[in-house]
Amino acid sequence: MVGLWPVSLREDLRKALVEEGLRKVDRWTERHGISHVEFEDVLIGGKAIDPFFNANKPHDLDEVEELLVLNEKSGG
Repeated sequence: MVGLWPVSLREDLRKALVEEGLRKVDRWTERHGISHVEFEDVLIGGKAIDPFFNANKPHDLDEVEELLVLNEKSGG
């Protein structure tokens, strides 16, 4: 899951977290209306990759480097 919000909502988000102690993001987004968007995987070198691939650990970075090489080889 990825959330994209306008910067103009930052003060309301801060207030919800700090002053209201809100911890459920769903409750905050309900205030502002949300849209759900599905993103299809991206093909890199014939391999289906999540367009929001999350690299948090060293082995994730290794995979990103491999994907970059595959992308270059496939002319991407």
